[in-house]
Amino acid sequence: MTSLYDKLESYLRALGVTTEKCASILYPMVESCFQEDFLKAWNRSVTSAASTDAKERLTNLMQKQREKKELIWQRLVLAWV
Repeated sequence: MTSLYDKLESYLRALGVTTEKCASILYPMVESCFQEDFLKAWNRSVTSAASTDAKERLTNLMQKQREKKELIWQRLVLAWV
């Protein structure tokens, strides 16, 4: 998911479009790629409710996904130990 966002952002940047300009377009596209259970948890979170700006919501959503991925890796490492 993170790599998809990075690719989209780099393609748009190559066209001269910044995240600030297109966050309102990127957010629904990126959000639609997440699993339903993740989105339900995200929408219930304080971080999601506090964000009103599209760029801020997009940044927070991607950060939450990175944290989730890191937690999964930590659990896998602990399972192997």
